[in-house]
Amino acid sequence: GLWGGSATGHLSLLIGLSSEIPIQDNEKSGNKNDASIAAIVVFAAPSDLLKMVTDNPKELEKRLVLRMEKKQYQEFSPINYASEGDPPTLIMHGNTDKDVPLAQGELMYSALEQAGVESHFIEFDKTSHSPTLEQASKGVDEALAWFNNKGYT
Repeated sequence: GLWGGSATGHLSLLIGLSSEIPIQDNEKSGNKNDASIAAIVVFAAPSDLLKMVTDNPKELEKRLVLRMEKKQYQEFSPINYASEGDPPTLIMHGNTDKDVPLAQGELMYSALEQAGVESHFIEFDKTSHSPTLEQASKGVDEALAWFNNKGYT
C-alpha cells in the first residue's frame, strides 16, 4: 500500500491511481506499468492542483512549484485519474487546514466514489495541516486499521 501526507499523499494518490499511464521509456528500461498497489491512505493531500491555485491565487506566490501550464495541472492532479479498479483509498483531512483546503480531500473522495472505487473520508475536527501529536496518532491508527481491514498487514 501507499501512505502519505501532504506532498507525499499527493504522490501516493498519483502513483496509485494512474496505473493506466505508460511509464516513460518503458520498452528501453523493461519496466512494466503495474505498481500492484493494494490500498492507499492519505492525509491532507492536494488532489486538484488547478482548483487549488484558481481558488487561492496566492498559492502561486508561496509555492513556485505550482506554477505550471494548464496541461501540467491536469497531468499532475490525482483527481483526473480516479477510475474503476483503483485501489481502496482512505482520505483524511483536517477541517482547519489553510495550506491544503479541506475541499481538496472532499473532491478526491467524490471522484473516487463516482468512479466506483472503495473509499472512505474522515474529517479531522479542529485539525490544521500540521496536526498535533494526538491528532497524528489518531491518523496513524486510522491508517493501520484501513490497511488491516483490507487484509494488507
